Amino acid sequence: METRIFYFYYVVLQLRLETDRINSSMVHLNM
Repeated sequence: METRIFYFYYVVLQLRLETDRINSSMVHLNM
């Protein structure tokens, strides 16, 4: 089992969630 792949996927997922959260707050501020 390649654990690095799962770790990489986890990091990418966290970054996407963080980016989505920042984008939502930016949109909220712009409104």
